Amino acid sequence: MSKMPLSVIMESAKNSLKASVNSVLNDTKLPAYLVEGMICEILAEVRNQKNIELLADINTMNSQQDDSEQKEE
Repeated sequence: MSKMPLSVIMESAKNSLKASVNSVLNDTKLPAYLVEGMICEILAEVRNQKNIELLADINTMNSQQDDSEQKEE
């Protein structure tokens, strides 16, 4: 079985997120202007998580580079 392309995974995730937001809007009957504030808070949390993951990836990359340089010596 071949690996699913990232673009397909992203599109599927986006569609799931949109369906979830629409479901919340329908279920709660909250006006969109109130839900917008909640989505902004969620986006801030996602951005924070992204920054944490990016920093971890950079640290891992630097550590692997240091390890390979030490092996070459």
